[in-house]
Amino acid sequence: MQNKGSFLRSALTLIVLFLVFALLLTGLNVWAGPRIERSEASQALGPLMDIFPGAQGFDLLYSSDGSAGSEVPETVQSIYTETSGLGYAILLSTTQGYTHDPIEISMAVDTEGKIVGTQVLSYPDTKDMGVDTYPQTYIGQDSTLADVSLVAGVTYSSKAFHDAILDGFTALTANGLVSAGVKGDAQLLTE
Repeated sequence: MQNKGSFLRSALTLIVLFLVFALLLTGLNVWAGPRIERSEASQALGPLMDIFPGAQGFDLLYSSDGSAGSEVPETVQSIYTETSGLGYAILLSTTQGYTHDPIEISMAVDTEGKIVGTQVLSYPDTKDMGVDTYPQTYIGQDSTLADVSLVAGVTYSSKAFHDAILDGFTALTANGLVSAGVKGDAQLLTE
């Protein structure tokens, strides 16, 4: 009889310990879960904060993995709206460079349809097109990209960058987020 009582006490102690640990783990998950999600979100949005001066935060408008959007080119991976109304940020990926490996790009466009920031996030090609300088030539441009040229010697990669930026504008204008720029006479003559 004493063995049976000792066995029940041991079993009851194990059950209580299990319940205490389960409650502790649940409490830890409730406490840490939102913090982990915020950290992961800020890590994912970090490249957008880098290119969008004064941005407060971002809300996802489009994602290539299933969000709705009309006439969104496949180079457009996601479109975000800046939460305080400054404009839009886009993540782009193109395989049209020299090596056909993905070139990852972020761009920010204000509500007037002007680029306020661009950045190359991943560049696999061996010949450098000026990943720190070339994207800066796009700042202030609208969807016409009137004063931007390709880089000699790395034509494939600079054209891939250029075309990806155009695709970003296509997605923004097709969805009514910004107005399309108007090409000037000089630009029409050179095309």
